[in-house]
Amino acid sequence: MEKKISFIKEENYKYLVYHAAADGIRNELTMGMLENNRIDHMLEVYFTKEEQLMGEYDITDCVSFAETFEKNVGRDEIFPVIKEIIQAVKSLEDSFLCESDVVLKREYIYLDRNTKEVKLVGAPEVLEPSNTIINFLQEVFDNTGWKQEEKKTYLSALARVLTKEASFDTMIQTIDEILKEPVQYIQIKPSIYVEPPKPPVFAKVLEPQKAPEPPVYSQLQENRTDSGFDAEEGYGETTVLGISNQPMIYPVLIRIKNNEKAVINKQEFIIGKDPARVDYCIFDNSAVSRVHAKILCKNGEFFVIDQHSTNHVYVNGMMIDTNTEIRLTHGSRVRLGDEDFEFRFQ
Repeated sequence: MEKKISFIKEENYKYLVYHAAADGIRNELTMGMLENNRIDHMLEVYFTKEEQLMGEYDITDCVSFAETFEKNVGRDEIFPVIKEIIQAVKSLEDSFLCESDVVLKREYIYLDRNTKEVKLVGAPEVLEPSNTIINFLQEVFDNTGWKQEEKKTYLSALARVLTKEASFDTMIQTIDEILKEPVQYIQIKPSIYVEPPKPPVFAKVLEPQKAPEPPVYSQLQENRTDSGFDAEEGYGETTVLGISNQPMIYPVLIRIKNNEKAVINKQEFIIGKDPARVDYCIFDNSAVSRVHAKILCKNGEFFVIDQHSTNHVYVNGMMIDTNTEIRLTHGSRVRLGDEDFEFRFQ
């Protein structure tokens, strides 16, 4: 798509130029409708039908969706605009057009600076099948810098309805339901140093399934009389029982930039930015892959595995190979792309 789009500036005007491929299939219906009618939410265009088909779109008073929602974006800022884009595409049916007739990319969907109305680029050629609203929304999820302080449950809620069978009405209704609820916020606590666990306790944590040692049970039985009271005044038995009352220690990943804590509570714990496929979702970092890494618990030990990520996984500064199990210990530093974590037992 990038090779097909260029921009021209003439004095106080700016134009987007769409260069159709020489061997592409011309979209005669779209060109005819745009040249002969003023269609809501569509940019005005002039087509040059010579050796190379081109369309020139006036974007002088427009700003792209990608520029508008680049980083530190909140739900109540972007979701109403997403809803308007879906409604705009749905309304094309009234002009005998559909989503495959407009360019559904963050960089080429525009907002009018004056009216704030969504403006779409009508393509002069037939576009690839991947040009859909659902793929556009996935692109938004992956490349938007979301506000750290907001809980991203609203992304998961919308992602759940994004299937091939999802209708425009279903997506719009879901967004309306999401916007009815107040935004939830993450309570970011200041970083607190946690003293590493002592080796004997650490060993017991790594074997949570291990039953209490038989000698402990036998010793307690031997020191009781028939009446159920201790035969002697010693307190050794109470000390032994106290072991089971110690605070539970569990593995966590601490996100360095905001001290967010992810409790590793599954044998296979998936990390990435696709809310429908991972256990811990990183919404606000485009360097993280949809399914980036897996933390595996095996025989009481923990390992990290790179899941064919684009920007790799690093442990203590060393890049690891894909599908290779690297053991994590208390204090290990894990980097996913450029996102840093610390693996700890707490």
